[in-house]
Amino acid sequence: MAKRQLTDWVDSYAKYYEQLESPVLYRPWVGLSTIASVVGRGIWLPWHSEVYKGFHTYPNLYLMLIAPSGVRKSTSLGPGKNLLETIGAKLAPSTATWQGLIQEWSNEIISDKGSPMTVHCDELSTFLRQESKLSKMHDQLTHIYDNPSVFEYLLISRDMQRIEQPCLNMIGGTTPDGLKRIIPYEQAGEGFLGRFIPLYGHRVEKKVVRAKVENMSDPTLLSKLEHDLRQINEMIGEFRWDSAFEDAYGHWYLTENGELDPNDPFNSPLMSSYRQRRPTYIHKLSMLFALSEANTLCLEERHFERAKVMLEQTEIGFAEIFRTYGSDYETAMNDMTLFIAERGEVRLSELYARVMTIQSSSEVKDRIDTLMKAGVIKMKNFIDDPYDRLVVWTGSKGAQDADGTINKSRGEDGTQPGKKTGNG
Repeated sequence: MAKRQLTDWVDSYAKYYEQLESPVLYRPWVGLSTIASVVGRGIWLPWHSEVYKGFHTYPNLYLMLIAPSGVRKSTSLGPGKNLLETIGAKLAPSTATWQGLIQEWSNEIISDKGSPMTVHCDELSTFLRQESKLSKMHDQLTHIYDNPSVFEYLLISRDMQRIEQPCLNMIGGTTPDGLKRIIPYEQAGEGFLGRFIPLYGHRVEKKVVRAKVENMSDPTLLSKLEHDLRQINEMIGEFRWDSAFEDAYGHWYLTENGELDPNDPFNSPLMSSYRQRRPTYIHKLSMLFALSEANTLCLEERHFERAKVMLEQTEIGFAEIFRTYGSDYETAMNDMTLFIAERGEVRLSELYARVMTIQSSSEVKDRIDTLMKAGVIKMKNFIDDPYDRLVVWTGSKGAQDADGTINKSRGEDGTQPGKKTGNG
């Protein structure tokens, strides 16, 4: 194999595109995703291959660039996609449905890299919101992320599609509100979100009137990036790690990656699935940083350190991403709770009508179930209306007014006298 022209591919990628109006954090991540897309399953890290044969970690990634509109998410994504197209990497059609992608993917000829595929789209919602049964699609993407030996999918036509050795990379952009549409709160704590590394871009780092060649430190970088990416594309084999990597990773895994303080914002239930996969992300990123540097397949301590720093810098933005989830859910729950408590009792149909413009029926049902499990409300059936129910506030001491006092006009169970109700 020819000699590399760059000492570090990811750093050079970020350097070449420094004149783009995009968050600095996005550049190395797009570079890492580009490497992951070209190697597929051709590169892997075995888990104690002499003991547990077949347990491999591959460097594929699901990345989500999250930022308000106008923060140049598409600008950040474009160069990586262009490089992949240049070397002939397999990219999903930008307008493909999930079923359409599966059909095309199943026709691919398996190679030394398995059956790699990359979903590379400016708006992830374009891809992830196409299917009516969104949770089922989430389950399938969760399963395929873990690189099964075979992935089977039954089309609406009842034709079974079979993909041998799939390897899926996914990268795309969305807004904080878009994230909630792609992955509703009820599903956010499940495994699908945990397989994404969310990348928050706070703002455009700088304004550039026009990118100029004379402002580049090395105008030949693009040709060198293409040259070295082609070399990375040809690499096949098994990674090993040296003793220094094992010591550094082992210390981190047994100490720094332990249980979090209950008050730590990173300990949110929304992040539980992600936290469990941090060690896997360290392995994936370590492999990608090693591939970025040289044509050797050995993980060294500096690769672990780069992976760790990369994750930690990225996790700083998590609080901003998930604050939207938390504030929206808590606000909606508090609003619903206060409304029921103030009324003492309210028809279920009236409750749905009050919040239907801001919450889905499934979200309302979820919050009602939560309040029932907490014991602060109960449901009663109407004798003369089988299609509606009465939501009754009970609280811990009976129905309470907004100021926290007991409403004496209601019974001990929080109901008003004289209503025709039956037990639910």
